[in-house]
Parts: sequence; structure tokens; C-alpha cells
Amino acid sequence: MKKLCITITFFSLVMNLVAQNWAQKSVLPALGRSESVGFSIGNKGYIGLGGDNNTSMMYNDFYEWNQSNNTWLQIASFPGQARIGAVGFSIGKKGYVATGYAGGSFALKELWEWDGDTASPNYNTWTRKADYPGIGKVAAVGFAIGKKAYVGTGNYTQDFWEWDGDTASPNYNTWTQKADYGGGQIGWATGFSIGNKGYIGTGTDGSQFRNDFWEWDGDTASSTYNTWSQIADLPGGARAFSVSFAINNSGFVGLGLDSTTFNNLDDFWQYNKFTGTWTNVSNYLGYSRQNTVGFSIGINGYIGTGYSNIFTNDFWEYSDSSLSVSASGSNSAFFVYPNPVSSILHI
Repeated sequence: MKKLCITITFFSLVMNLVAQNWAQKSVLPALGRSESVGFSIGNKGYIGLGGDNNTSMMYNDFYEWNQSNNTWLQIASFPGQARIGAVGFSIGKKGYVATGYAGGSFALKELWEWDGDTASPNYNTWTRKADYPGIGKVAAVGFAIGKKAYVGTGNYTQDFWEWDGDTASPNYNTWTQKADYGGGQIGWATGFSIGNKGYIGTGTDGSQFRNDFWEWDGDTASSTYNTWSQIADLPGGARAFSVSFAINNSGFVGLGLDSTTFNNLDDFWQYNKFTGTWTNVSNYLGYSRQNTVGFSIGINGYIGTGYSNIFTNDFWEYSDSSLSVSASGSNSAFFVYPNPVSSILHI
């Protein structure tokens, strides 16, 4: 009787889960502040402006944080009026600050560009661009999709505008009005972008805090381009003055002022654009707070400054959980008989 040896390879899958966590980084080397502005370029983050309501101070200083060595460097001061409640975003190697409030009766409409290209002759300089064409804004929402930027809502408005930041475009440095925000008139909301979609939610309409969230379709090839669709409400409850950032194709929203207790919050939530659902992730480890700066660098999110009964200058990094799969193989020999077989095969 012949026996045939067959080798079968078994694979085992090993899943490595990296826990969601917060880690404190070097503090901003400046006075604590609230309603600052921020953005990121490459592996560097930027925070500036803001104010301290206890002393009625507003600031125009700006700082650069280097992710590779966890150090801060002061860069060129913002040349416009010191202000609070501005919006920040980045396109390529340029950072932008728009709108805000500098005191007096009117909110501002300015747009300023900071050159973060170290190879540029204009590196570390600010240049004024075309003013925002809507009414002046304080506590608006701003984000970028590709080479276009979007600014809207703020001080109980719902208009929404696109700024062309593509220097090769015939429409460079011009504004185009888009569909009004689907959630109605709002202020002190938060927003982020994932791919070619923009998201805005929470805030206050002047009479109540909100937890609804809306998605704007920025895909010019889509049949629903330039329309708003309501997505799932933020489960953590209605709030204003919250913060957000986007990493790993997910949006993260948290903190802010609670609508019921009027206490500062420390919770954080992750939005999955594929399932359309929110998941509660690790609570923020710093002081609960409001009016905080948020941005992302690579696969990490960052928040800093804000108001938590005191004006803060601390800075924190959020690491998202990630799932990696590795395969390991082992060979095992089995004998089968008879060979050849006519009816019954033995293993």
C-alpha cells in the first residue's frame, strides 16, 4: 500500500491593536489663551492669535511646533489686528487665517496667507489675500479640500464660501458662494474635512446649543455636488465651542461647553464616514475645556490652548487605534492512503 505525503501550510493571523491615547507635549511658549487659531503644514503645527478675557487682551503672536523633536519656535507675528475667533486652514505649504473679531462693532473679513515653504524667498512672511465676501465673521468654520478652502457659518449665519487657492487656476484668489449650510444659522460650531467631503456640526443658533452634524459634498463629479446632507447627531449631547480634527479617514469631535450643565466637557467622539456612525473614544486627559485649537499631522491629532476656568497653553497629541494584521505560517505533514484511492481516503 502506498502512502502519499501531503504538506499543508496553516496560517495564523495576529492582530495588533494600538490603544487610543492622549499624550501631553511641550506647552506653547506663550501666555494661556482662548479662541486661538491653528493649522498644520507637513510635520509641523501652528498656533497663534487668541485672547485672555480676564485682561481683555488679544494676541497676534504665532508659533510653530515641530513633531520630530517636540519643540516650539516663534515665527513672524500676524500682521493684521490681534483677534479672537478666526479660522485657520492650510493648502500645500501655505497656512491661512481668515475672519475673526478684534473688538468694536464689526467682525472681520480679511484673509491672510503665511508662506511655510522654506525654499521660498517669501518664507515666514504674511501676505494679504482677497477678503471674505460675506459679512464679517467671528467663530466661523474653515477647512480645506484639495486646493480649495471653505469658510462659513459664524455669528448666527449660514452662508458658505469657497476660496480658490490653486495658483495655476484662472480663478485663483477668488471667492465663490456655495450652498448655505444645511443646519441653518449657527455660530461657534466646529468642522473638518475627509477626502472631498466637508463636515460642520454642534454650535449654537442663539437660542439653544446643537448636536446635529451635516456633510457637504465637494466632489465636482458627483450628482449631489454642493449639497448638504444631515448625518448622525453627535451622541455626546448638544454643545458649543467644541474642537475637531480628522485622521485616518475619520473625524474626531469633542470638548466644548455642555448645553445642560454649562460645564466644560472632556469627552471625544470618532465619526466613521463609511458606516455613518459615532464611537466614544478615550476622554481627553487634560482639563475639560472650550474654545480649543485642533489640527492633525499624519495619523495623529493635536489640540491646544483653550479655556478651562483658566486660560491654558498646554498641548496634547491623540493617537488613534489602528489594526495591523500579520501572518505566520507553519508546515504540517499528513499521510493519506490508499494510493490510488477508489472509495475511502484515510488521513
